[in-house]
Amino acid sequence: RDDSGCGNAGGLTAELSDNTVTLDAEDEDDDDANKQVVYVDVEVPDGQEADDYCWEVTGTVTTPNPTEEISDTVDLELEVPVLKECSMSLSKTSMNLNPGQEGTFTATLTNDGNSDWSVSMARTGERASWVSFDGPSSGVLPYDDGSGTKTFDLIVVPDDSENAGSSNSITIQAKDGNTMKCSKVISIVLGQSFGAELSLTTSSLGPIEPGENRTSSLTITNTGNGQDNLRISVSSPPSGWGIQLDQSTVTVNSRHGSGKSANVQYTVTVPLDALATESIELTFSVLPAGGGAAYQTKILTVTVSETHGMATSSIIPIDNQGYISQTGDYNDILVFPIEVENLGNNDDVFRFYTKQQRPSSGGNWDITFTDSQDNQQTEFNIPARQIVVINVNVLVPNVGNYNNNDIIIEVTNLEHSTNADENDDGLPDNKAQFSIRAIKNNITYVMDARFGDGEYNSVTIDNKAASAVLAPEGVVSFEFWIENIGTPQEGPAGLLRSDLAVIDVNGLEGIATRQILIDGELYDESIPITTKVGIFNLTSQSYLTDEDGNIILAELESAMSNYINGTNISMDDKEIRKFKQKVTVIVEVNPTAQTGDAGILEIVVFSQNNAADRTSGRIILNLEVQTIYDIQFSEEVELYHELEYPDRKSIPVTIVNDGNTRTEFIIYTPEGFRGWSILLEEDNTECKDFDEDLKCTLDTGASTTIEVIVRPPNNAEIKDNYTFTLSVEPTEIGVVGRENIEISVLGQPDEGILGLGLSQEEIASGIYLIVALLFVGLLYRVGKPTISQLFRRKK
Repeated sequence: RDDSGCGNAGGLTAELSDNTVTLDAEDEDDDDANKQVVYVDVEVPDGQEADDYCWEVTGTVTTPNPTEEISDTVDLELEVPVLKECSMSLSKTSMNLNPGQEGTFTATLTNDGNSDWSVSMARTGERASWVSFDGPSSGVLPYDDGSGTKTFDLIVVPDDSENAGSSNSITIQAKDGNTMKCSKVISIVLGQSFGAELSLTTSSLGPIEPGENRTSSLTITNTGNGQDNLRISVSSPPSGWGIQLDQSTVTVNSRHGSGKSANVQYTVTVPLDALATESIELTFSVLPAGGGAAYQTKILTVTVSETHGMATSSIIPIDNQGYISQTGDYNDILVFPIEVENLGNNDDVFRFYTKQQRPSSGGNWDITFTDSQDNQQTEFNIPARQIVVINVNVLVPNVGNYNNNDIIIEVTNLEHSTNADENDDGLPDNKAQFSIRAIKNNITYVMDARFGDGEYNSVTIDNKAASAVLAPEGVVSFEFWIENIGTPQEGPAGLLRSDLAVIDVNGLEGIATRQILIDGELYDESIPITTKVGIFNLTSQSYLTDEDGNIILAELESAMSNYINGTNISMDDKEIRKFKQKVTVIVEVNPTAQTGDAGILEIVVFSQNNAADRTSGRIILNLEVQTIYDIQFSEEVELYHELEYPDRKSIPVTIVNDGNTRTEFIIYTPEGFRGWSILLEEDNTECKDFDEDLKCTLDTGASTTIEVIVRPPNNAEIKDNYTFTLSVEPTEIGVVGRENIEISVLGQPDEGILGLGLSQEEIASGIYLIVALLFVGLLYRVGKPTISQLFRRKK
């Protein structure tokens, strides 16, 4: 029946258990005698849409007389209830993802019920938080005649809260309200995350004694979810410092288990020359062992502890009585230069103190202390590991000649508190004492110094200043002469006594080393300089000596003249000259010096008895560090040559290193032209073949000679002047330092026989022609009678 309110039952089949029944007549004694039950069977298929389905069952009493038939109808109604069921399928049932990596999959629901119904999606499991919905997580699941479906998109982004390689199950559910209707499980196989943390036991190490080391440790912790190999690195310390790791790689387990951390020890070494004010920073890093960016870095600060020490000495040598002596007249200031070296690694204050005076007559003399800037004070700040000269200045009072004052000066390092006496001098190691003797005398003690021969670039007219330009590792050698220009002093028997000269050298520290040589020996303390005269050899620039090697000296020039006349000494290239002491100085630039570095070498020569005069004997050398590459052709190279064909010409060419450093350079082979060709040949150890050219190396001032072979064109017959350019170029500076030279070769044919200028080929051709003519003439003479007879017969 298809009434309003009833669904279309066309898809349902209703069957009666009996289509015909026979009923008895009504029986008062049996209520059921006239009744029979007929069953209506309706098969409802799976997925039948929920609705009310209606039928009419009609019973008709059949009689032979149709007009007497009676019927009755019963309305049947079947209600198919709403069923909310589903099934689910996943586009992926397993995924391999690294922590933080995104994956996607789709859940598809099929409506296994019999009507549209609202479904909500959910996910469960320990790591359900890894899954989220890409869009709505609920909606209507359509029935669609039993074929309705709905899809939901899901995103998976796992973290590293589980170990790498673990399989994590997450259940995707479809629910009707709170009732789960269907579900599926997806497995997430987790990949590995990488990371590490670094922690230092201490962020500051020290203070550490110079020359000592200190050990500490750091901890590496794996922040990834799997076993990993990690590398530990540390930044390079400054020169002289050291850092050593006991291991540079470690293997650590996942952060979710034991063994995730490892300890690494390291040792820091402080250089001997480290200053107390120094501190360095070392950057420790933890990185993947296979390479890549650092996971984390930490900075360690290393400090240096203070050390103290001192060394003192007198620039003026100490005499055999243990005194430092100086002599001067009334109102002169006698200067006793004391050298103080701060051996510690921190700036310290040193105090100078007059501990005792013992004048031979009268009261105490005035004593002051000054530095190199003439600052008068008693306490001086000396930087770490620096040497400072402090002058003890004694004013000579108005006392008689040869009066003296024996004075004790004490030097104390105020920053160094100690009672130790490691040098066993009877004083604590923070103190030093000097015994000085100031003498009143009206004799003048003065020394003069002047430059002599040397490898300078320039020298002043008065020979008091010079300059030199050297490359790193370059060496310059020069001489200066010391002359005693003080008052000549008579000793016993009227003989002149010598004064002692002291040489004080300063400057070029860190740029170059210096050597002072006297007669081939290193200078040590003072040297005697007389005012006598000697015989000077102008050629050898030295004084004449006797058979024992002693310099021949005399008090006066007249006495020397008498000696010369008496010994018949030849004075060719010689002269009588006041004695001067020759001193040799060798300066060598350090390899670490840089172009542009410069400094002044100050040499002060003064009398051991008059240290106050630092002007008369002062000379200076201005040194500039600059590498000069200068390769030149010798001026003696011949530029014009001739050859006769087909001979070749060998031209010697000399190349000189006029620079100030050992230089590598290339000699380029000129290109051939008009059939001419050039070949460079070497027969030395300085040059080697370099492609078609030569590569040579020369020391400063050295030279080498190569042969330039010039070949004329083949079959050349006319005069030709061939000019080519030969080039040299230092490899260090390239074309900037290139030097060129032009050489011309005039080629001409051989003059040949009789000076006709015939070539060998032309001479040979002429000979062949003459032979041919002789042969023809011979044939004519032999055949002439036969020809005559032939003419007679014709007549």
